[in-house]
Amino acid sequence: MFLKEFEGRELFRKYGVPVARGVLVQREDDIDEKVAEFLEETGANEVVVKAQLLSGKRGKRGGIVFANRDEAGQKARDFLGSMIGDEVVEEVFIQEKIEIQSELYVSVLVDRLWRMPMVVFSEEGGMNIEELASEHPEKILSRAVAVGVRGDNAAKFLMDFFKQHEVLDDASRKQLVEICVELLEVLYKEEATLVEVNPLILKPDGKLVAVDAKTIIDNNALARHPEFDHESVQGQTVLELKAREHDLAYVELDGDIAVIGNGAGLVMATLDAVDFYGGKPANFCDIGGGASAEKVQQAMEIVLQKKGVRKLFINIFGGITHCDEVAEGILAAINGMDGSIDMVIRMVGTNDRKAQTLLKEAGYDFYLSFEDAAQRVAQ
Repeated sequence: MFLKEFEGRELFRKYGVPVARGVLVQREDDIDEKVAEFLEETGANEVVVKAQLLSGKRGKRGGIVFANRDEAGQKARDFLGSMIGDEVVEEVFIQEKIEIQSELYVSVLVDRLWRMPMVVFSEEGGMNIEELASEHPEKILSRAVAVGVRGDNAAKFLMDFFKQHEVLDDASRKQLVEICVELLEVLYKEEATLVEVNPLILKPDGKLVAVDAKTIIDNNALARHPEFDHESVQGQTVLELKAREHDLAYVELDGDIAVIGNGAGLVMATLDAVDFYGGKPANFCDIGGGASAEKVQQAMEIVLQKKGVRKLFINIFGGITHCDEVAEGILAAINGMDGSIDMVIRMVGTNDRKAQTLLKEAGYDFYLSFEDAAQRVAQ
């Protein structure tokens, strides 16, 4: 489950990550009072007004604006109830404007290949981090952290790593390590698959502060975290709500390649691979483990309803999920479609040979290689 910024921010505060001060508004009749209290408390003359969305690239879509203290309330009103992409803005976060020396990027995620947490860092954070990773991968530092290495042990390990790469000065580097250790705690204790700060601001005084928060909680852990039940959180698109009814983890993105996979880690890796080869994912859709043919059919019908989708990438690792069941769901969905879709299918695992036979008899290519399939759909 993707959390909105204000939810991730509260997790950061809980675990000691320094965050910029701000106030959340959800109702027009509360705006003036809440903004006035916030400005009086902080003395801020300039603020950042941020629409709370589940999809990414908010800044590039006009979801973040700057305002002086007299404009803040009206800017928040302008956002509330508006549409950004396919989402209705139902919460707005007003945050103090931070003086910036530089924007950094840091995240802790579950790396599927290494099967352990990975710390990722760049001294060039901000809205163009994906382009930076693609065009200048040497500017992205990453380091796997062995499972269970936390606290002081993780701090020593990461301090040596950042010092080796001459990251920041001594004081700022020490705080960066502390933040990474705290993000590791969020990952472990909240059962997250990704915890990201972009940007992490380096202020002129050398101190670090998070001005954004992106967090993904493992859907399989939600039963242990009822506080993250989004029944009470609005702002989801029509298709996201429809997917929820069918027990599908679905979040809309900005691209034109629909993506279906099983398992949050695999779907995230698929999004990364598509992006790496030059494609733009249109969504995150996880059908989960042991998905039936009917569930696969439902997933296809939902992702293909998104406007602008030109291609479909289905990437399945069969364990408790049977590949032949997935193939049957694919064919059922195709039979009910008006027209056709450029589709790339990659499956490996339980009953993959049966699936291959079913799909080839119907005239569809079938890939075993993740990389070949991702490259094909991106091209």
